[in-house]
Amino acid sequence: MVPANLGSTVDFVIDAGNANNDFCDGTTFTAKILTTGGATVVADTIGDWSYSGTQGEKNWTYGYYNQTTGGVTYASSKFVPFPSGTGPQSSGNFWNGEAWKWFDGDPPFDTIGQIEMMPSAFQTGGTRGATNWVIRRWVSEVSGTIQVDWHIGKKELTGNGMVATIYQNGTQRDTFAITAADFIGTNKTITIASVQVGDLIDIAVTPGIITAGTLPDFITGDLCFLNATIHGSGTLAGQFASDVGNLMTNINSSAYLRLPFTVADVSAIAGLTLRMKYDDGFVAYLNGHQVAGANAPDTLDWNSAATGPRPDTDATQFQDFVLDDFRDFLVIGNNVLAIQGLNATAADADFLIAAQLLATKATLDTANKRYFSGPTPGSLNGVGTTTIGPLITSAKHKPAEPQDAEDLVVTAKVSPTLNGVANVSLYYRVMFGADYPLLGYERLLGDWKAEGYGEAVLDKVLRRNAEAFLATLR
Repeated sequence: MVPANLGSTVDFVIDAGNANNDFCDGTTFTAKILTTGGATVVADTIGDWSYSGTQGEKNWTYGYYNQTTGGVTYASSKFVPFPSGTGPQSSGNFWNGEAWKWFDGDPPFDTIGQIEMMPSAFQTGGTRGATNWVIRRWVSEVSGTIQVDWHIGKKELTGNGMVATIYQNGTQRDTFAITAADFIGTNKTITIASVQVGDLIDIAVTPGIITAGTLPDFITGDLCFLNATIHGSGTLAGQFASDVGNLMTNINSSAYLRLPFTVADVSAIAGLTLRMKYDDGFVAYLNGHQVAGANAPDTLDWNSAATGPRPDTDATQFQDFVLDDFRDFLVIGNNVLAIQGLNATAADADFLIAAQLLATKATLDTANKRYFSGPTPGSLNGVGTTTIGPLITSAKHKPAEPQDAEDLVVTAKVSPTLNGVANVSLYYRVMFGADYPLLGYERLLGDWKAEGYGEAVLDKVLRRNAEAFLATLR
């Protein structure tokens, strides 16, 4: 969101990227310009993503709905959050260090990443045979009308397609069905009126339909891109625990809060975060030392005002202030967090201060190795992941430009990382088509037998695929 005035120029630019060439760079670009009418961004699936895999962070929770047991009619009570815990990915913690993914799955294929979602459909029955939706849930922090700008497009251009649906407290507000090869997808905007604080906004992706009795009896390749931005114009209603209106209105634009707390072991605290809701400004002190502030003048007086007003929509959302550099101000025993809250003026009709001081404890685990997907200089590493594949290096092929009658030889060095390498499979792709495994017949037969199919079924599938391919050449 950017400020714009009458006569402002907005340019949309597509460049050649880091490669600085235009090879295979055909694209489709669309844009929609909206006036906010006082609304601001209150939630965003990309910007609010929890890189530590914390359920509930910024009011987002990630989970699924089992359609096999729950039926085709969705209700908000049928949403099941993915298990969340500490340590590596497990049956009690579906976070793998980068995304939420069903532990010991494939199937189930349930996956939710920062920009990706993949539901699951499998017909074999049992615990792996459920049809699962994958769902991002946002708990509204605003009241009134919200606007949802959202996009879905296929990432893998195979599968059976999928359906994305937006619900408010279990009631469908918008939906779109996307075909298996629809990379561009759609951009949609919907308006939802009469939203209340605490309403459940569910963004669900459901899998394509499997035709009973056909092979394969599962769906892979339905991995999609999905993102949503929610705009709202909220109020401060429902935010208050103490009413100081009679003490402040037309009397003083400042209010003072002292929040005592105790610390048993200062050395065990690895990080500090101050979470604030404020309208319109504040300055915070930890045991007498200034540690954070916003919308505050450089010099404070006993009746100072904020440097400007703050929209109610922003004020009702927690803003985090990292206080890791101020941990040394903590002492064993009694401590005090003091806050001078600042209203825009003494006559301003609304004012809000809400504070949380969160301490992080870290333990050093030298017994188990982890892989961290991104660097975190100066901060805690997080839980990391142990579910990573091998290193693939020295990938080569020859001849460099094979002719139609020449064999193409591909070589690579595959080295184990945290886990051993049981086997190596080579996949190939023709331009922007699907990936195809390059497997020996014995290996392929063994995999099919492991799934409960006989050699006759495999031969039938191979024959049907060959006939379909030959039909495209005639």
